[in-house]
Amino acid sequence: MVVGRAKLLLAWLTSAPHRSASETLRQTRRRFRLARDRLTEEGTREMGVTLAGLRATLLEAANLEEVRAADQAVREAARQWLPSPRQRRLVEAIETLFIICLLVTSLRTFFLFPSQIPTGSMQPTLYGVTIENHQGEPGFRPPGGLREVVERAVLGRIYYQVVARAPGKLEEMLAPEPRFSWLGFPQLTQQRFRVGQEWYTIPSPPVMPASPFSNLPDHQAFLLLAGVHPQHEYQPGQPILQAVYQAGDRLLVDRFSYHWRRPTRGEIVVFQPDGISGLDSDTYYLKRLVGLSGERIRIGDDRHVWIDGERIGREQAGFGKLYDFAGPPEEDVYSGHVNGRVARRYRGGGDGLAPYFETGMVERIIPEHELVLLGDNTLESLDSRRFGPVPRDQLVGRAWLVYWPWSARIGFGFE
Repeated sequence: MVVGRAKLLLAWLTSAPHRSASETLRQTRRRFRLARDRLTEEGTREMGVTLAGLRATLLEAANLEEVRAADQAVREAARQWLPSPRQRRLVEAIETLFIICLLVTSLRTFFLFPSQIPTGSMQPTLYGVTIENHQGEPGFRPPGGLREVVERAVLGRIYYQVVARAPGKLEEMLAPEPRFSWLGFPQLTQQRFRVGQEWYTIPSPPVMPASPFSNLPDHQAFLLLAGVHPQHEYQPGQPILQAVYQAGDRLLVDRFSYHWRRPTRGEIVVFQPDGISGLDSDTYYLKRLVGLSGERIRIGDDRHVWIDGERIGREQAGFGKLYDFAGPPEEDVYSGHVNGRVARRYRGGGDGLAPYFETGMVERIIPEHELVLLGDNTLESLDSRRFGPVPRDQLVGRAWLVYWPWSARIGFGFE
């Protein structure tokens, strides 16, 4: 055997046909092992015989004609009985893609899934989509070039600036339509509007924030939020639109933990609002878990939640920033939680904000298997103060990690 292997090594080093036949043997044996369970008995037998014959021929260091004949026999048997390498690569690619899809689906279903903040109800802890109106600011200039690309990709900021080319008022706004890249694939959407006799085209915002124009289509609401005035007579050279679209926080939601433990007070949870009036059933929402099943809860005039007669303060986990406030309540600022009476005092049109907790004396008993969820942006949050407790089985998971856009909130460090 040793002598045979030494002769084979010498032949491999000195003969190209021997090297080629050795490579044929190696690759065909691998293909045979992968396909063996799908071959017929005849195919299995013939492949075994031809492969054994090529191996024996190489070990005997036979002459070149015998090596070429054995090599050819293996190649012909492989063409007849084994899938082609190209077909095998396609099958392997499909199998790999299937496994990746299965892993991603399993990850989303049982462990983590990405979500985005749809509204500003959790500000300043987590930010939703915002549109900054810079109308009338003479120094407003979109960055342009590479900086604009970087800001969009990293910071989630899209700049809009449209200058009137002719006089006129806002006359028409068309629904978004797809743009096409130079390869012909759908890229983004764009929307067109007409001022006077001139048409203008802008990129459509990816996601719209909650707004007082929720009764309008998104493309109309966006222009109004961005400061376009339908009744204004624009003059040539005057800005029609100067705004910045800021993407909301994107985060990973941990849906694994609640399979093993109960939700904890102070955690930011994600829930699906099936059957809750005023919320989109196709959207996930985030709120802070404040009240647990069976507890007595009220919201005092001091802007603190009271649980079973005890005041929740900033020393409670998850409430350190929320209850570390001074001065009157404000939007997008930590101001505790307000009931209906306090909301009317500081917020215009606050009658419908907290009917479930109308005054500081209203105390509710949270039903079994339900939870009270409140937003951190207390003057602007649509939460359990309006729609009451949420069934626990509608919880999807807890906010775990902010991963985009880049900001001080990125990472695990939010309460």
